[in-house]
Amino acid sequence: MGGSQSENSERKNEQSGRVSVPAADLTDSGIRSAPPSTNHPQLPSAGRRWTLPLRRYGIAVFLLLLSLVGFGFAFMKYPHASEVRQLSTPGSVNINISTKTSNNQINYTVRRKASITSMTLTAIAIGKADGETLGFSLQLPHGASFLSCNPPSCSNKLYYPVYKGILTYTKDRPSSIATITVQVNASALSSDANGREAVAVMPSLRYEGGGQPSLGISMDLAGANKYDWASLPASATNASGASWLERVFNGQVEARIIPGTNHAALQDVFTRTFEVGLVIGIAGGALVSCIQEALHAWLERQDRPDRPQTQEQTSATPSAPSEG
Repeated sequence: MGGSQSENSERKNEQSGRVSVPAADLTDSGIRSAPPSTNHPQLPSAGRRWTLPLRRYGIAVFLLLLSLVGFGFAFMKYPHASEVRQLSTPGSVNINISTKTSNNQINYTVRRKASITSMTLTAIAIGKADGETLGFSLQLPHGASFLSCNPPSCSNKLYYPVYKGILTYTKDRPSSIATITVQVNASALSSDANGREAVAVMPSLRYEGGGQPSLGISMDLAGANKYDWASLPASATNASGASWLERVFNGQVEARIIPGTNHAALQDVFTRTFEVGLVIGIAGGALVSCIQEALHAWLERQDRPDRPQTQEQTSATPSAPSEG
């Protein structure tokens, strides 16, 4: 008796002791295939391993670079001692004149070329003085010496070399003059300058003679017109030198030092110093902030480590039981 195909299948299952469950019942009973595990995060790639510290310490790195740039700019901008030559103060020249001739003016001129200095002394007489004479002596400061020195008129002593002699007035309409030029081995005689400061040393004069002459002083000085000679204003200045005019009282003029100041150069120094101070303040603040940001990022990393779990740690973690 044949029966249906389903009945035959049931009878076979009864005989073998197996129970057949329909496909629909398998789905309804909650037995499903396990989804792929998502509890195993991948290890970060090489690019991510670089970007994570960069994100964490990015602000600190930026502040560090800012502070380094600031300190470098301040170092280059700050006025260094090597930029300005040390100013020297030459000693004064002592001039002695003795004559019976009445003079209107005594001129003292200093011209420099490299390490050679030429000194010219000129006496200008009033009226006719042809053939009359004038005795003189020039005493140099320590460290200088006369190039052409023949005793007894010249003595290049270690201290205060002396050159002396007698001059004769010659006619120079409308007056008469007596003059002499001597060369001295000295790179800085009577004046010196370094671009910001300058110094002019007036000679001392002892005059014995007729009349009441004035003392005219002229000397080479680079950029003399850029300096302010407040203590004794110059009678004339230009780019290469300056001149002064002093009255002779009681037959003498005392030596003195006249300082000059280049206000524009000093103002530039003050401006640069202020800018450097401002930049150092900003750079120092950036460096302090850099240290704070780096320390904050490091502590945050210790509190919440950004490390992926290994596969062993993930497998050891118990999974939640499925429902049904």
